[in-house]
Amino acid sequence: MKKFKNLLFITLASAGTSLTSFAQSFGGATGHSYDTYVINTDRSNHKSEFRMQNRNISFTLSNLSNRMTLSYAPTYTGWQNSGAEIFSVNTNGSTTMSNAFVGIIGHGAHWAGFTHKSQLGKESYSLLAAKDGKFTLINKKNTNNGYIGFRVGNVDKMVLSNSGNLGIGTTTPNRKLHVNGNALITGDTKINGTTNFDDTVTLTKGMNIRGDITSYDTFNVSGTLNFANTDISQQITINKGLNLRLTNIPDSHFSVKNAFGADALYIDTDGKIAIGSVSSESLTEQLSVDGRIKAGGFIADASSFPDYVFAEAYDLMSLEKVKAYITLNKSLPGMPTEKEVVAQGLDVTQVTNLTVEKIEELYLHTIKQQEEIKNLKQLVTELQKQIKSIQNK
Repeated sequence: MKKFKNLLFITLASAGTSLTSFAQSFGGATGHSYDTYVINTDRSNHKSEFRMQNRNISFTLSNLSNRMTLSYAPTYTGWQNSGAEIFSVNTNGSTTMSNAFVGIIGHGAHWAGFTHKSQLGKESYSLLAAKDGKFTLINKKNTNNGYIGFRVGNVDKMVLSNSGNLGIGTTTPNRKLHVNGNALITGDTKINGTTNFDDTVTLTKGMNIRGDITSYDTFNVSGTLNFANTDISQQITINKGLNLRLTNIPDSHFSVKNAFGADALYIDTDGKIAIGSVSSESLTEQLSVDGRIKAGGFIADASSFPDYVFAEAYDLMSLEKVKAYITLNKSLPGMPTEKEVVAQGLDVTQVTNLTVEKIEELYLHTIKQQEEIKNLKQLVTELQKQIKSIQNK
């Protein structure tokens, strides 16, 4: 093996001044190692360097015993100053690029990571990937503040805070998911627990909820709100009041369907209510019921009552006239006919008032007849006395 001791390297500067650097030893190998060149062949503790100078700009490759570095000097700083490290390979196989660290970060040889060179450690790395490709980890040192940011145009669009809250459109998320702006969900949303809505929520598809919903503002559903628990009955609790408001959009309505999809309860924009199989097109009354009604009582408002029959000025139709009317019309005077009831329905309030009116008229006729019967009885008694007196003579 050939060795050259204290070999002098001379580099000429642009000003003509010679700048010198001495290698402690430099040697070339022979035989099978003839392409191998060794700086510092005596294995002293001095660092070995290879410097490439172009005018005042230099790149230097150095062996610093614990790492190999590539340094850069943009201006001349003297041959003993290599400039700033821009890349290094550490003895454990990791690399550092300027302020960045690349390599194994305390997780074993099956992992490779990236971080700032001042944040080396199991808890402070920035990016970590597994050898088998199953895991890629983004990490932030636990500092009780700060976040992991995802940026567009150097502006945070999404952040993951130190406490684990995800923020979209905000850098200070105060919930596990904090969205500052409109959110569009085109699939199913499953919520296990209490959900508080502090603003408008719009659903354009299905929503499955297993838990409580508390809305302090508008709760808009443009799809289906499905209470699908088959184990227990669902419950809607209203603390103070519930206002169901319809808009004036044509055909706007509120309905409750039965198990077969037909309307069990229907309310239109005018406030008319239908219960049962009542066609919305024929909904003319405030309440329409298709079926029987069972109630413990019924009270109807009335502007008058047929006690006017007992007034002195009431024109009581004689029984002769009543008979003539019945013979001609086949119905009582003032009462709706069968044809009218079938066509228009039975007005219970009207018929009740008319029925009371006819009963009171019957009472007046009965009282009058009772007076006539009494007078006739007295007349019969007088006649019997007279007949008996004549017979006794």
